Amino acid sequence: MSTSQEDPLEEFNLFAVERRLRQQTRPYTLAETRSMTDIPCGVYAIWTPTGYDELLECLYVGMSSVGVKGRLMQHLYNEPNLGLQQELRIFRDSVRFSFEFVATKEEAYELETEMIKRLGPRFNRNKIR
Repeated sequence: MSTSQEDPLEEFNLFAVERRLRQQTRPYTLAETRSMTDIPCGVYAIWTPTGYDELLECLYVGMSSVGVKGRLMQHLYNEPNLGLQQELRIFRDSVRFSFEFVATKEEAYELETEMIKRLGPRFNRNKIR
């Protein structure tokens, strides 16, 4: 990534990142989350089926600068967002997640902001900037 003071997302192809987040989903289970490599900085999305074919709705987009794996584990066990907590409980067997690793905290923050704008997750309404 760029080390200049310019836009941290300058080298990202946001369309490609969005596409990977939509297509490279995994079952949101304890076993699957534990099996992932824990690279510190990244953005993740939590998805649920819409009921139409295999389409997924984005429920939440988040970022971590200290460990994506740990942050996903927190959502599984200690979710403060009551709406997201309810979705995770009700649709436990069909919820999925995806992630994109980045190099810095600044990139994670900027990418999270862009993905919230693009994906319109239901439980990030208060984070849309």
